[in-house]
Formats: sequence, structure tokens, C-alpha cells
Amino acid sequence: TKDAGNTPYARIAYATTPTSWTQSDLWSINSNYNSSFSGIAAVDIAYGNGYWVVCGTYASNTIYTRIAYTTDPSSTWDTKDLYSTTYTYCRPKAIAYTNGQWVVGEEYYDGTTYSGRIWYANTPSGTWHTKIVWESSRGAEGVRAVAYADGYLVIGGRHYDGSAFTGQIAYASTPDKLPYGI
Repeated sequence: TKDAGNTPYARIAYATTPTSWTQSDLWSINSNYNSSFSGIAAVDIAYGNGYWVVCGTYASNTIYTRIAYTTDPSSTWDTKDLYSTTYTYCRPKAIAYTNGQWVVGEEYYDGTTYSGRIWYANTPSGTWHTKIVWESSRGAEGVRAVAYADGYLVIGGRHYDGSAFTGQIAYASTPDKLPYGI
């Protein structure tokens, strides 16, 4: 979103009642940044273990996979960059709190290969680990949904199987046990 001064912000809105919405700006970029890449999107939000966590993208001359987190939406939001790149893209699409761990799913491209990958950590401010779950040589590969229920972490997204794009699902008890190359 952009404010009256034309500064782009990643913004959320929250409410304690259906008629009392409040906006909160999580991060912004220089309004002179010009790219076809949607560079500041806050794309998903989740709650777990006392934290509100938003995942999204921040872009200036570098593109970042970013989270913002807080224990109170009306208070200060801290940000943490999980990844940065100057020559590829990373586009987080989903976040969930899953059995004691935070998991972010994203589309990723390293200049050669498109991947569906996840980031995971025990706390928003902690050390985040990454895992590629599937990949191909065609675009729009990625993890677009993350959920946890009945002892399973389930991720879903889009995958190119060599002849067509298909829906893809992977599951495991924990993020580190997700299979690779499904």
C-alpha cells in the first residue's frame, strides 16, 4: 500500500471488534524504487506461541525474504531478513506455526533453477533454516500453502514435472523431514 506521500509500505490491519480496525506499517522502501517486481508485499500472517508473524518481501537494490513479528499487534513490530539476493528472486507466499516451529513457504529462483522451498525456526527472532522441497527448470515453482494438523506439516504449491505444471503436496512430521525432489 502507499501513504499520502506516495511511500510504499507493507501494511496490516487488525481489530478487536468488527468495526474498530487499525493499520500498522511493517516496513517501507524508497518511493523512487521502480521495478516490475512487487517489492514490499506482506503476503501472509499467522499466530502461535504468543507471536503474530507476517511474511513478505522487501526490495530495494536487493530482494529480501522478510518477516515481521510482535506479541501485540498494537505495539512495535520487529523485522528479520531470512534471505537476500541481488540477482534472483525469493517470494514468500505462506506462513504457519506448526508444532513448535514457524514455517515460511516461498517461490525461489537462483538464476538457473526454480524451487519450492521452506524456511523454519523455533522462534521468530531465532536462527532460520532453509530446505528445498522440489525444483525444476521452469518458472512459477513454489510453496504457496503451509498447514499443520494431526501430527503432519503439509505444504502445497506448484511444480513443473517435465511436461506440465501440477499441484504439489509434501508432508512430514517436522520441516527437516520433508522429502526432497518429489
